[in-house]
Amino acid sequence: MAKSETRNASKTSQRNGAKAVQLAERANQLSGGSDPIILHTLAAAYAENRQFPEAVQAGQQALELADANGTALAESLRSKLLLYQAGSPYHDPK
Repeated sequence: MAKSETRNASKTSQRNGAKAVQLAERANQLSGGSDPIILHTLAAAYAENRQFPEAVQAGQQALELADANGTALAESLRSKLLLYQAGSPYHDPK
């Protein structure tokens, strides 16, 4: 869904950060803001849309939940948070 809007678009012209944010915000709303995977997606969407403060906030919330649940997602979130804090979006290297 929203992650595919940003991650799977190989060319910048194919990415739609605003649409990704819209979809990820809706998914986050439906999940009650308690799903670290959706928050991870929301953070990536914000970063793609150059909303870096929001990306950092969503990423930190996702990291807190991932750490609390003991998921492997936490390491991925830590590395992406560094990008967002530096003002850079994450693009899948594939």
